[in-house]
Amino acid sequence: MTVGEMVRALLCGAALLGILCGCSGKLPDASARLDDWMAELGELPDGELYRSGVGEGEEGFLPPDLRDAMYGEDAEGLFLLIESYAIYLSSFAEPCELAVFCAYSANDADRLAAMCLSRIDTLRTALRGTPMEAACERAEVTCKGRVVTCRVNVG
Repeated sequence: MTVGEMVRALLCGAALLGILCGCSGKLPDASARLDDWMAELGELPDGELYRSGVGEGEEGFLPPDLRDAMYGEDAEGLFLLIESYAIYLSSFAEPCELAVFCAYSANDADRLAAMCLSRIDTLRTALRGTPMEAACERAEVTCKGRVVTCRVNVG
């Protein structure tokens, strides 16, 4: 192999490495996304924030019983698909929720979006015929790549 061929091989290798590193950039953290979203929306009712990576007994820890009550009996397994999450829940009886889930893959994100849609359906059923029924009218779930967002009764 000549020096020129070695230089070309090294340049090609460096270019390929740069492409691979650029494609595997870390997914933005769900907490930062939720913080930005909440700042964008302005004043929200008093509530609680739950975030991944928080240990039991610490502020912001999502208790498994609350997780399961919100997202169903499959929640434990579905939460294994999540790289990071951040959830805001209003402290008032009327539902007001924001959630950001950063999944490990786009396929995982699709499953998490279905979990969020199920959450909205559960709320709609529970609130049907009550004065709070309208709270879910503007509920929405979005899935972009590996990021899923869910909003209920906000904005």
